[in-house]
Amino acid sequence: MKKTPITVIEIAEPFIKVAQGKSVKKVMRLTHCVIKKIENFSDEKITEILIEIVTQNKIALSNVVFLFPRRFATLIHFQFPTHIQSEIQQMIDLQIINHVPYLKEDIIFDYSILEKEQSGYSKVLVSVVQKEVVLRYLKILNQAEVYPQEAALSSEGIKHLVRDHQYFMKETKETSSFCVINMGAGCSEICFFQGYQLLFSREIPLG
Repeated sequence: MKKTPITVIEIAEPFIKVAQGKSVKKVMRLTHCVIKKIENFSDEKITEILIEIVTQNKIALSNVVFLFPRRFATLIHFQFPTHIQSEIQQMIDLQIINHVPYLKEDIIFDYSILEKEQSGYSKVLVSVVQKEVVLRYLKILNQAEVYPQEAALSSEGIKHLVRDHQYFMKETKETSSFCVINMGAGCSEICFFQGYQLLFSREIPLG
C-alpha cells in the first residue's frame, strides 16, 4: 500500500517554509524542502508565494500539517490531582482563564500530559493561541487551496524532527534530558526535552 506523503507548512515572518516527506521503514525521509523569503509579508503575498511553491514543486496536499510560530503561543505548566484525562480537561477549562490575558472564547488550547506521578498527580503542559491568529492563518491557507488536517506549535515540529532523526534515535534514551536550538535568520527557538517529550520552549530574538 502506497503511503501518503506528509506536508508541513510554517509561515514565520519573513519566511515561508514547506517540507514534505514520507515514511520509509518507520523513518521519515525528506523529499521536498522549500524556504522562501518574502519582503512584503502581507496576507495576499503569502498566499501568492504559497501557491507558487506548491505548484512549482508539485507538493501533495492530501496530508498537511500547519505549524504556528512559537511567539504566538503561551505555554503553561499545571499540576492536577488526577490521572483521568477527562478530569484533567475539565480542570484546564476552569483554570486556563486565570493564566492568560484573554477571554476564554478568544483562545484555542491543547495540552499534553508530561508525567503521571505515583502520588496521583499529573504534570501537564498547555499551549494557548489566540483564536484570531488561528483564523488568520487558516484564511491564508484556504485561499491557496491548502486545507490542513492538523495545526501544531512549531516546537512540536522540532520534536518530531528530533524523534525521526537517526542520531537521536540511536543515542537518546527515554529518560535523557536535552535541548535543541532551531536557529533562524531573525530569531531562534530553544526547546527542552526529556526523551521525546517536549517540556517547554521559548523563542529568542537572535539569529
